[in-house]
Amino acid sequence: MSYGLVDGLKEAYPVSQLCDALDVNKSSYYYWQGHRQPTAHRLRLQVHAKAVHTKTRQTYGSRRMSAALKAQGLDVGRHRARSLMREAGLVAVRSKKRHSYPAGEVSRIADNHLDRHKPLINLTENG
Repeated sequence: MSYGLVDGLKEAYPVSQLCDALDVNKSSYYYWQGHRQPTAHRLRLQVHAKAVHTKTRQTYGSRRMSAALKAQGLDVGRHRARSLMREAGLVAVRSKKRHSYPAGEVSRIADNHLDRHKPLINLTENG
């Protein structure tokens, strides 16, 4: 296929010139490039990312995932960790915010310092 040839020669020549010479749409080449099967190295990185994801109870985002993979000796930056997580279907779960309510005395109503009185509106009257 022409896409493989463009991929092999893209280091020496611009992609646009190669696509013109081989009569291939540039957008089709980039579509093909984005939908190739992952390499064995990429699959290995995904396995490590899945292991970190389950070990950390699915709470690590791309930044902490990158740091955890670097601690294992893998060269993975934040953006690669993000794409690995996206490809593997890993999503960080946010923990719910816990509210603490003081025990004991019930809170009191604030004092009316402005001395404002809301008039009561009678909803049954027309007017």
